[in-house]
Amino acid sequence: MSNLAQVHIKLGNYCHALVHAQTGLELEPTHVKCLYRCGVANRHLGNYENALLALQKAKQLVRTYKCIFAHIPCSQAYS
Repeated sequence: MSNLAQVHIKLGNYCHALVHAQTGLELEPTHVKCLYRCGVANRHLGNYENALLALQKAKQLVRTYKCIFAHIPCSQAYS
């Protein structure tokens, strides 16, 4: 599911990306890539609070992915 979400993010299909990332999280709630991709998709859809929650949870789980940190300030600015 995480890879499908990434494909849709690359294509700009953020609604589809969010659905796939959320499905992945239903199967594994701590899947960092799904959390990250939920955050990215939500940010692009204007759901800044949801984006921030997902990105912060991903950050708590793994502190080494620089890409997670890049999206947090953008989400915080609008939430």
